[in-house]
Amino acid sequence: MAENTIKVYNANEIRRIAPGYHGKSQNFDPAKVGKKISKPPQRNSMQNVIRKRAFKFTNQIYEGYRVEEKQFERVLVYEEMVHYAMSMLHLKFTEIKAKQGEQL
Repeated sequence: MAENTIKVYNANEIRRIAPGYHGKSQNFDPAKVGKKISKPPQRNSMQNVIRKRAFKFTNQIYEGYRVEEKQFERVLVYEEMVHYAMSMLHLKFTEIKAKQGEQL
């Protein structure tokens, strides 16, 4: 009868097999040594630049809006302003893509 026991490596064996391993010795699996964990795909750097600039622009608008808020019947909170600005930006990008004939 074959036993399905998991060998627990000691610290010296782990250092020899996988010098960069920093986990518990009970969780060490030599079959995973050398395999890189796949990272989720990163967003396009242009998307990040646009997002950062859009938030900066929204912050500037909101600061100006707060100065004039006494003139409005209903005052938007910051989150509503960000949501509104991002929605308008998304609609504008959709319009541009449609004009260029790109897949939406």
